[in-house]
Order: sequence, then C-alpha cells, then structure tokens
Amino acid sequence: VGTLTSGLINGQTISSAASYTGTVSITGIATCLGKLNVNGNITLGDGTTDEHTVNGKMLTSTSQPGFLVYNATNQNTISSGQKVGFDTEIYDDGTVFDAATNFNFTAPASPTTARVLLTAVVNMDTFSSATVAGINIVTSNRTYNLGSMDVTTTGVYRFTGSVIADMDAADTAHVTVSMLAGTARIIGGGATPITGHFSGRLLV
Repeated sequence: VGTLTSGLINGQTISSAASYTGTVSITGIATCLGKLNVNGNITLGDGTTDEHTVNGKMLTSTSQPGFLVYNATNQNTISSGQKVGFDTEIYDDGTVFDAATNFNFTAPASPTTARVLLTAVVNMDTFSSATVAGINIVTSNRTYNLGSMDVTTTGVYRFTGSVIADMDAADTAHVTVSMLAGTARIIGGGATPITGHFSGRLLV
C-alpha cells in the first residue's frame, strides 16, 4: 500500500496521488526520487537464482557466495608454505570452494572487484624443533599473516584470524602454514567439535 503521483503501474497510468495494493513487477530500471514506503518485502532479482530480499532492516540473498569447510584428518610432517587441506564442506553457497584438490576459494565473476570476509582457525603440534610458527591467508592479490608465536616441540597451538580481502574475479584464496624451521602436524578433527576451519563470504 502506498501513494503514487505519476507513472505507470501494471499498465495503468497514474497522474495524481493514488494508492495501490498488490504486487508490482518492474522489468528494467526503476527510479525513486524521494522516500519509498513499502509494507512488506522488496525482492530484487529474477526470482530464482539471483534474488535479494529487503525486509525491514535485513537484506537476505539466495545467491551470495560463501563457504565453511574444515580439515577432517591430520596432516603430518608439513613444512612452511604448505596448504592446509580443508577437505570437508559444511556449506558451499555458489560452488566456490574446491575441497577435493586445491583447497581454494575462487571469487565469483561478478562483481569484478569484491570485498570478501575470510576467517581461518588452524591447530598445530608435533613441531620438530622450537621455532616461530603461524598461518597465512594467501590470495591472488596478496598474503595476510594472521599472527605468529614461539612454539616448542611439546606444545599444542591454535592460530586464528580474519581479513576483509580485496579480490578480483576468479582470484583464489587458501590457507598456508609458516615456520622459520622444521616441520609440524596440522591437527584435523571431526564434526563434534570442529576445531580447525576456514570460511568466507562475499560482502560487496
């Protein structure tokens, strides 16, 4: 229900203030000069695969790419620079994560320059020597260190962090370990509880 002062609605010309109740379908460009009051939802998109719904102060989308994965098994004797093998998907909206081979997130084709929230948690132990260790999120544009610490051969360590990364179309992102020396083990885990994980969501 609203007030219209001019234009067309479902083929009917509106030349003065009027109220309309029902569904409005617009194909093409719609311009609103001023305030648009809607009692209900505004849905943008084709109604199937590319749909965004505004309801009050909340925007929901059926096609916003995102993923959440974890490493189900241990990775033994890994060295600096190796990828963390996040091999099990909890969800993969938009089919953007390769959990079988490359353990990469791939940015969608649109938008061509995106901002993507990426978060990672990695647990490590069995260091072959006392050293400095950490984890990185590596994208096609740059590498983000999520923190490092001194480690010993007997400790268990948890590395975690996040970044809102700039990513271009078809850019990739993955997680690697970094160590000044030696090798270590990445601790995998089952679904209860999930201890190591990697997630991402396209923001804009």
